[in-house]
Amino acid sequence: LIADPSLDIIVITTTPDTHFAFAKSALEAGKHVIVGKPFVPTSSEAQQLVDISAKTGKLICVYQNRRWDSDFLTVKKLLDDGTIGRCVEFETHFDRYKPAYVLFGMPESVNAVFANQRNDGGEEPDSITVLLRYGNGGPLVTAKAGVMSVETKQLRYWLRGTKGSFKKFHLDVQEDQLKAGLKPGDGGFGVESEERSGELVVLEGDKPRGSVLKNVEPLTYATLYSEFAKAVGGGGESAVPVKASQARDVLRIIEAAKESAKSEKTVKL
Repeated sequence: LIADPSLDIIVITTTPDTHFAFAKSALEAGKHVIVGKPFVPTSSEAQQLVDISAKTGKLICVYQNRRWDSDFLTVKKLLDDGTIGRCVEFETHFDRYKPAYVLFGMPESVNAVFANQRNDGGEEPDSITVLLRYGNGGPLVTAKAGVMSVETKQLRYWLRGTKGSFKKFHLDVQEDQLKAGLKPGDGGFGVESEERSGELVVLEGDKPRGSVLKNVEPLTYATLYSEFAKAVGGGGESAVPVKASQARDVLRIIEAAKESAKSEKTVKL
Protein backbone atom coordinates (compact mmCIF):
# COMPACT_ATOMS: atom_id res chain seq x y z
CA LEU A 1 0.00 0.00 0.00
CA ILE A 2 2.74 2.46 0.97
CA ALA A 3 4.53 1.79 -2.33
CA ASP A 4 1.42 2.38 -4.46
CA PRO A 5 2.32 5.29 -6.81
CA SER A 6 -1.33 6.25 -7.26
CA LEU A 7 -1.65 7.29 -3.61
CA ASP A 8 -0.72 10.76 -2.35
CA ILE A 9 -1.82 10.46 1.29
CA ILE A 10 -1.66 7.59 3.78
CA VAL A 11 -4.04 7.69 6.77
CA ILE A 12 -2.78 5.63 9.72
CA THR A 13 -5.51 4.41 12.08
CA THR A 14 -3.77 1.33 13.48
CA THR A 15 -2.88 0.73 17.14
CA PRO A 16 -0.72 3.50 18.68
CA ASP A 17 2.36 1.29 19.07
CA THR A 18 2.56 0.98 15.26
CA HIS A 19 2.12 4.67 14.42
CA PHE A 20 5.79 5.64 14.43
CA ALA A 21 7.00 2.81 12.19
CA PHE A 22 4.15 3.18 9.69
CA ALA A 23 4.39 6.99 9.54
CA LYS A 24 8.16 6.83 9.08
CA SER A 25 7.83 4.29 6.27
CA ALA A 26 5.11 6.31 4.53
CA LEU A 27 7.05 9.58 4.67
CA GLU A 28 10.21 7.92 3.40
CA ALA A 29 8.17 6.37 0.56
CA GLY A 30 7.15 9.87 -0.55
CA LYS A 31 3.64 9.96 0.91
CA HIS A 32 1.92 12.66 2.91
CA VAL A 33 0.57 11.26 6.19
CA ILE A 34 -2.33 11.68 8.60
CA VAL A 35 -1.77 9.86 11.89
CA GLY A 36 -4.58 8.99 14.29
CA LYS A 37 -4.43 9.90 17.96
CA PRO A 38 -2.62 9.23 20.18
CA PHE A 39 0.15 10.31 17.80
CA VAL A 40 3.21 8.33 18.93
CA PRO A 41 4.29 7.11 22.39
CA THR A 42 7.07 9.67 23.02
CA SER A 43 8.06 13.22 22.15
CA SER A 44 11.39 11.86 20.89
CA GLU A 45 9.60 9.76 18.26
CA ALA A 46 7.42 12.74 17.38
CA GLN A 47 10.52 14.86 16.79
CA GLN A 48 11.99 12.16 14.55
CA LEU A 49 8.87 12.28 12.37
CA VAL A 50 9.03 16.09 12.27
CA ASP A 51 12.62 15.81 11.04
CA ILE A 52 11.79 13.12 8.45
CA SER A 53 8.89 15.22 7.17
CA ALA A 54 11.21 18.20 6.70
CA LYS A 55 13.86 16.05 5.00
CA THR A 56 11.48 14.36 2.57
CA GLY A 57 9.33 17.42 1.93
CA LYS A 58 6.21 15.39 2.72
CA LEU A 59 3.58 16.70 5.13
CA ILE A 60 2.41 15.00 8.31
CA CYS A 61 -0.77 15.83 10.20
CA VAL A 62 -2.17 14.49 13.48
CA TYR A 63 -5.89 13.73 13.78
CA GLN A 64 -6.81 15.96 16.72
CA ASN A 65 -10.43 16.35 15.71
CA ARG A 66 -11.64 18.13 18.85
CA ARG A 67 -10.24 21.42 17.54
CA TRP A 68 -13.35 21.66 15.35
CA ASP A 69 -15.91 20.88 18.05
CA SER A 70 -18.42 23.70 18.35
CA ASP A 71 -17.90 24.01 22.12
CA PHE A 72 -14.13 24.43 21.69
CA LEU A 73 -14.67 26.97 18.90
CA THR A 74 -17.05 28.86 21.21
CA VAL A 75 -14.41 28.95 23.96
CA LYS A 76 -11.81 30.18 21.47
CA LYS A 77 -14.15 32.93 20.24
CA LEU A 78 -14.80 34.15 23.80
CA LEU A 79 -11.06 34.36 24.41
CA ASP A 80 -10.35 36.05 21.08
CA ASP A 81 -13.10 38.69 21.25
CA GLY A 82 -12.48 39.63 24.90
CA THR A 83 -16.01 38.89 26.11
CA ILE A 84 -14.76 37.66 29.49
CA GLY A 85 -11.72 39.95 29.60
CA ARG A 86 -8.28 38.53 30.27
CA CYS A 87 -8.57 34.83 31.06
CA VAL A 88 -7.13 34.12 34.51
CA GLU A 89 -8.25 30.51 34.93
CA PHE A 90 -9.24 27.75 32.52
CA GLU A 91 -10.51 24.28 33.38
CA THR A 92 -10.86 21.48 30.85
CA HIS A 93 -12.27 18.01 31.38
CA PHE A 94 -11.92 14.79 29.39
CA ASP A 95 -9.41 15.87 26.74
CA ARG A 96 -6.69 16.78 29.22
CA TYR A 97 -3.94 18.93 27.70
CA LYS A 98 -4.68 19.50 24.01
CA PRO A 99 -7.29 22.30 24.36
CA ALA A 100 -5.01 24.21 26.75
CA TYR A 101 -2.05 23.90 24.39
CA VAL A 102 -4.04 25.08 21.36
CA LEU A 103 -5.45 28.07 23.26
CA PHE A 104 -2.44 29.14 25.32
CA GLY A 105 0.67 27.38 24.00
CA MET A 106 3.37 25.69 26.07
CA PRO A 107 3.14 26.23 29.84
CA GLU A 108 6.13 27.22 31.94
CA SER A 109 5.62 24.42 34.46
CA VAL A 110 3.49 21.36 35.21
CA ASN A 111 2.16 19.82 38.44
CA ALA A 112 0.23 16.56 38.33
CA VAL A 113 -1.56 14.10 40.59
CA PHE A 114 -2.50 10.63 39.32
CA ALA A 115 -4.83 8.43 41.36
CA ASN A 116 -6.83 5.21 41.24
CA GLN A 117 -10.31 6.40 42.21
CA ARG A 118 -11.88 2.99 41.75
CA ASN A 119 -9.65 1.75 44.58
CA ASP A 120 -9.72 -1.65 42.92
CA GLY A 121 -6.19 -2.66 43.83
CA GLY A 122 -4.80 -1.74 40.43
CA GLU A 123 -1.68 0.34 40.01
CA GLU A 124 -2.71 2.16 36.84
CA PRO A 125 -4.30 5.59 37.46
CA ASP A 126 -7.87 6.23 36.38
CA SER A 127 -7.94 9.85 37.54
CA ILE A 128 -5.62 12.64 36.43
CA THR A 129 -5.43 16.25 37.62
CA VAL A 130 -2.81 18.50 36.04
CA LEU A 131 -2.00 22.16 36.72
CA LEU A 132 -0.35 24.09 33.90
CA ARG A 133 1.18 27.43 34.82
CA TYR A 134 1.70 30.23 32.31
CA GLY A 135 3.80 33.33 32.99
CA ASN A 136 3.33 36.96 31.94
CA GLY A 137 -0.28 37.22 33.04
CA GLY A 138 -1.29 33.90 31.50
CA PRO A 139 -3.99 31.74 33.06
CA LEU A 140 -3.78 28.92 35.55
CA VAL A 141 -5.01 25.85 33.66
CA THR A 142 -6.51 22.78 35.31
CA ALA A 143 -6.86 19.69 33.12
CA LYS A 144 -8.86 16.81 34.58
CA ALA A 145 -9.90 13.34 33.52
CA GLY A 146 -11.48 10.69 35.73
CA VAL A 147 -14.01 7.88 35.96
CA MET A 148 -15.85 8.84 39.17
CA SER A 149 -18.12 11.78 38.42
CA VAL A 150 -21.73 11.28 39.46
CA GLU A 151 -23.36 14.30 37.80
CA THR A 152 -26.55 14.89 35.84
CA LYS A 153 -24.42 16.87 33.35
CA GLN A 154 -20.67 16.59 33.04
CA LEU A 155 -18.52 19.72 33.06
CA ARG A 156 -16.50 20.23 29.88
CA TYR A 157 -14.98 23.73 30.05
CA TRP A 158 -14.89 26.49 32.65
CA LEU A 159 -13.32 29.86 31.89
CA ARG A 160 -12.89 32.67 34.40
CA GLY A 161 -11.80 36.10 33.24
CA THR A 162 -11.48 39.65 34.52
CA LYS A 163 -14.87 40.58 33.03
CA GLY A 164 -16.84 37.36 33.14
CA SER A 165 -16.95 33.58 33.04
CA PHE A 166 -18.24 30.78 30.84
CA LYS A 167 -19.22 27.26 31.83
CA LYS A 168 -19.96 24.52 29.29
CA PHE A 169 -21.30 21.05 30.02
CA HIS A 170 -21.53 17.88 27.90
CA LEU A 171 -19.26 16.51 25.20
CA ASP A 172 -19.58 17.54 21.58
CA VAL A 173 -22.46 15.76 19.81
CA GLN A 174 -20.67 14.60 16.65
CA GLU A 175 -19.56 11.23 18.02
CA ASP A 176 -23.06 10.30 19.17
CA GLN A 177 -24.49 11.52 15.87
CA LEU A 178 -22.09 9.32 13.91
CA LYS A 179 -23.11 6.32 16.03
CA ALA A 180 -26.75 7.12 15.26
CA GLY A 181 -26.06 7.10 11.51
CA LEU A 182 -25.80 10.83 10.83
CA LYS A 183 -22.93 11.85 8.54
CA PRO A 184 -20.87 15.02 8.00
CA GLY A 185 -22.76 17.14 5.53
CA ASP A 186 -26.16 16.00 6.78
CA GLY A 187 -28.43 18.72 8.09
CA GLY A 188 -27.88 19.34 11.79
CA PHE A 189 -24.61 17.42 11.98
CA GLY A 190 -22.47 18.87 14.77
CA VAL A 191 -25.23 21.21 15.94
CA GLU A 192 -26.18 21.03 19.62
CA SER A 193 -29.68 21.46 20.98
CA GLU A 194 -30.37 24.67 22.94
CA GLU A 195 -30.63 22.83 26.25
CA ARG A 196 -26.93 21.97 25.91
CA SER A 197 -25.93 25.64 25.58
CA GLY A 198 -23.27 27.10 27.85
CA GLU A 199 -23.69 29.53 30.74
CA LEU A 200 -22.12 32.98 30.22
CA VAL A 201 -21.75 35.54 33.01
CA VAL A 202 -20.43 39.05 32.27
CA LEU A 203 -20.08 42.19 34.34
CA GLU A 204 -22.53 44.98 33.59
CA GLY A 205 -21.19 47.86 35.62
CA ASP A 206 -20.32 46.14 38.86
CA LYS A 207 -23.02 43.46 38.69
CA PRO A 208 -22.68 39.98 37.15
CA ARG A 209 -25.38 39.12 34.60
CA GLY A 210 -25.99 35.57 33.47
CA SER A 211 -27.28 34.36 30.12
CA VAL A 212 -27.42 31.27 27.93
CA LEU A 213 -24.83 31.23 25.14
CA LYS A 214 -25.34 28.96 22.14
CA ASN A 215 -22.30 27.43 20.50
CA VAL A 216 -20.89 28.95 17.34
CA GLU A 217 -21.57 27.07 14.11
CA PRO A 218 -19.56 23.81 14.04
CA LEU A 219 -16.93 23.08 11.42
CA THR A 220 -17.15 19.27 12.02
CA TYR A 221 -14.44 16.62 12.02
CA ALA A 222 -14.32 16.60 8.21
CA THR A 223 -12.66 20.03 8.29
CA LEU A 224 -9.30 18.48 9.16
CA TYR A 225 -9.28 16.50 5.92
CA SER A 226 -10.26 19.44 3.72
CA GLU A 227 -7.65 21.66 5.37
CA PHE A 228 -4.94 19.01 4.96
CA ALA A 229 -5.89 18.64 1.30
CA LYS A 230 -5.28 22.37 0.87
CA ALA A 231 -1.87 22.00 2.52
CA VAL A 232 -0.94 19.11 0.22
CA GLY A 233 -2.29 21.01 -2.78
CA GLY A 234 0.14 23.88 -2.33
CA GLY A 235 -0.36 25.44 1.08
CA GLY A 236 2.63 23.62 2.51
CA GLU A 237 3.68 23.02 6.11
CA SER A 238 2.23 26.28 7.41
CA ALA A 239 -1.24 25.21 6.22
CA VAL A 240 -1.22 21.78 7.95
CA PRO A 241 -4.19 21.95 10.36
CA VAL A 242 -2.57 19.96 13.19
CA LYS A 243 1.19 19.97 12.92
CA ALA A 244 3.32 17.10 14.21
CA SER A 245 5.40 19.68 16.09
CA GLN A 246 2.28 20.68 18.02
CA ALA A 247 1.50 17.05 18.87
CA ARG A 248 5.14 16.70 19.98
CA ASP A 249 4.70 19.62 22.38
CA VAL A 250 1.56 18.03 23.85
CA LEU A 251 3.57 14.83 24.39
CA ARG A 252 6.18 16.90 26.23
CA ILE A 253 3.43 18.15 28.55
CA ILE A 254 2.22 14.57 29.11
CA GLU A 255 5.76 13.40 29.89
CA ALA A 256 6.22 16.29 32.31
CA ALA A 257 2.91 15.43 34.00
CA LYS A 258 4.00 11.82 34.47
CA GLU A 259 7.32 12.97 35.90
CA SER A 260 5.57 15.39 38.27
CA ALA A 261 3.09 12.76 39.49
CA LYS A 262 5.92 10.32 40.16
CA SER A 263 8.26 12.80 41.87
CA GLU A 264 5.51 14.87 43.53
CA LYS A 265 7.35 17.97 42.35
CA THR A 266 6.85 20.79 39.87
CA VAL A 267 8.40 20.11 36.46
CA LYS A 268 9.54 23.12 34.44
CA LEU A 269 9.35 23.11 30.64
